[in-house]
Amino acid sequence: MQRPIVFVHCGSGEHLHLATRQAKLHNPDSPIVLLGDHSNRTLKFVDQHYCAADFFDGAARFAERYIHHSRNRVDWERFCFERWFILNEWMGKQDCESAWTFDSDVLVYSDLDEVAAELAGDALAYCTVSGHAMLVAARTGLDAFCHFCESMYEPTEQKRQRLADYAEAQLKRDGQGVSDMTALAWFRHESGLSIGDLSCPINGRFFDDNLCLSQGYDAVGRKRIRWRDGLPYATDTATGQLVGMHAIHFQGNAKKLMPAYSSRPDLVVLGSFLRRNLHSPIRRIRRKLKMIRASQAA
Repeated sequence: MQRPIVFVHCGSGEHLHLATRQAKLHNPDSPIVLLGDHSNRTLKFVDQHYCAADFFDGAARFAERYIHHSRNRVDWERFCFERWFILNEWMGKQDCESAWTFDSDVLVYSDLDEVAAELAGDALAYCTVSGHAMLVAARTGLDAFCHFCESMYEPTEQKRQRLADYAEAQLKRDGQGVSDMTALAWFRHESGLSIGDLSCPINGRFFDDNLCLSQGYDAVGRKRIRWRDGLPYATDTATGQLVGMHAIHFQGNAKKLMPAYSSRPDLVVLGSFLRRNLHSPIRRIRRKLKMIRASQAA
């Protein structure tokens, strides 16, 4: 099958609609696949929908040995690991050897097959230590990563102590603890596989780590985006040159900005943007009118 673009997401939300729509706009010939649940089975721009629970055998085995070392919710942090097992199992059952996968807070602006051609020698490619954007160039690479995640939580004193020590150091430093980003960082250095870094420019364009982080680009609160022919660019602070962006990651509260950064907004996108920008002012006006009426009545 042609290389799919896969989202693993349980629940519905406007950002999932925006992310799948954006991927389809820039990759019209690539199947958009959602490994989701009942609540998101009818999204307009999803070509293939599967129930993630049908590909949960490996994730269930991992969950049995998972030990929580994070201040985030247990179910959320564990699912960040489980999604890789779900994707790996789906790819195996579909005889799919290569795929792109993105979080639902990522907007894509490039032909991803062209990007993948530049990374053909890698097993996997992801942004430094984050899996919000990943190319599974070879499924053997993803399978190896899943085995690595399992090995991290082997019930041995040595493995448990390593996780506990790392978690203690991380929690003191930035409060993050152990996450799948820990696994991605360790795997990059310990697997011996060729792993690409999507954060580095590919054909003059890069995948954004986080809109609200500089990464060496001009930023005030978030990266200053320049638009050329409908495509986003960031300014390299060292050279002053514009660098194109294959994708932008709207992590956390930045999700509310996704409608404004979407390509060729449709009615759903426009409505979402207007609701976000008009909701608060309208509420303030209503409160003011209510106060005025109350004072007049008194």
